[in-house]
Amino acid sequence: MHIFNRIDVQVANEMLKNTSSVIIDIRDLDSYNSNHISGAIHLSKEDVKKFICNTDKNLSIIVYCYHGN
Repeated sequence: MHIFNRIDVQVANEMLKNTSSVIIDIRDLDSYNSNHISGAIHLSKEDVKKFICNTDKNLSIIVYCYHGN
């Protein structure tokens, strides 16, 4: 079962420090190249399927976009 939760910045920071988590940036490549959260992986809609197929299913994934969601 997939569980999606909206979290705030403080929770995301704690998850990145204390758990096996990965952070994904889904903004356009120019925005990512301009500035992004340290350690974030950029994914475009073309990359998502490969990422899903090749990523540990027990890993917590934090996704962010333009709106901070």
